[in-house]
Amino acid sequence: MKIFIRDKAKKLYLRANGEWTADSKEARDFREGSAAISHAAEYGLTGIELYYVFSGKADNFTLPLQSFDKPRPRPGGKPPE
Repeated sequence: MKIFIRDKAKKLYLRANGEWTADSKEARDFREGSAAISHAAEYGLTGIELYYVFSGKADNFTLPLQSFDKPRPRPGGKPPE
């Protein structure tokens, strides 16, 4: 199983350097939902979901996340445009 942070509207995945990509192969795998949630809270990410990927595509699912109150600068710069 892999766990990605994904922009809900644009379907872009967060990379390890803080940039966004359309290619899930380039995305950061958080491996645990709690690690992804902590990262999202730390950097004040908004409009995102966790995307859980299993070996069988039919088993994949998303978990929408709320916005966090204390945004901090994102690593790597700008939000997706």
